[in-house]
Amino acid sequence: MTTSILIRLIGLSVLVGILFSTNSCVDEPLEDKSGAALIKEIDIIVNDEILVIGTEVDTLNNYYYAHVDRSVSEVLISIITVSPEAISLVDGEQMLENNLASLDLGPNEFSIHVSEENGLSRNYTLIIIRETLGVKRLSNLEFSHSVLRPTFHPDTLKYELVCENEISNLSFSYETQDSLSTSISMFNGTVSTTNLTLPKGISNLDIEITADDQTRTTYHVEITRNPWEYVSSGPFNARDGAGVLFFNDKLWLLGGWQDGFPEFDGLAEGNDVWSSSDGVNWEFVNRAPWSGRHAGGYVVFDNKMWVMS
Repeated sequence: MTTSILIRLIGLSVLVGILFSTNSCVDEPLEDKSGAALIKEIDIIVNDEILVIGTEVDTLNNYYYAHVDRSVSEVLISIITVSPEAISLVDGEQMLENNLASLDLGPNEFSIHVSEENGLSRNYTLIIIRETLGVKRLSNLEFSHSVLRPTFHPDTLKYELVCENEISNLSFSYETQDSLSTSISMFNGTVSTTNLTLPKGISNLDIEITADDQTRTTYHVEITRNPWEYVSSGPFNARDGAGVLFFNDKLWLLGGWQDGFPEFDGLAEGNDVWSSSDGVNWEFVNRAPWSGRHAGGYVVFDNKMWVMS
């Protein structure tokens, strides 16, 4: 496997960009302003490739930067000193062949300290930047029942979904565009799985995506479970503009424009009266003495039912 790394060396006022290959080698030492040459070479080893940091730079420079692909999660930092007897430490430890430095996404700072037997010492800072993409989007979002409105698109963040009353459990699935992004779902303010128990009425689902650079995006879905539950088909005709009252612990259905009157070509205003004690079972009471009507006024007052037109 071949890996390329772009190494940027930054001085106080100089920016140098160099791409090193596996056989690159620079013999000039890195030295401070006093002329003390302590480091000859800094090697970053990635996937068995040695990528060399070393070139003529501003002598005041103590900071070195390297950019690596985000697929690189660990490296070996090797310090080659001018004096074979010099001691070099990376974050306080010697870097052995099996002592790899782990890389987080983004910048990773390493402190390098070099000291010689004659007492000379110098501190350097090496910053290895592991690439981030900042992708915080979903590639898809699907539900087991009903359909999102509008149709899902990665850049659309707000949706609505309506379920019938009999749907009490709802599951959903989604995928992120970037495999290294993370996600969390919140249902009505509580962390949830992808299997939801729906209360009647309106609920809120939020899916938060965190990108590799820690920026975030939230998708919001307003889920409505229809609070109306189908009970039964009554024995009466379908109608429009009927009166409905609650009186003496019963529901009362009064008149309305309806079908079922052959003498009026099937449609007419009715004066039939029906009652139910539970809203499921209805019984015909009688035909009221008032003429058939629809969209009238219906009210309970003074312990009586009143019909006004």
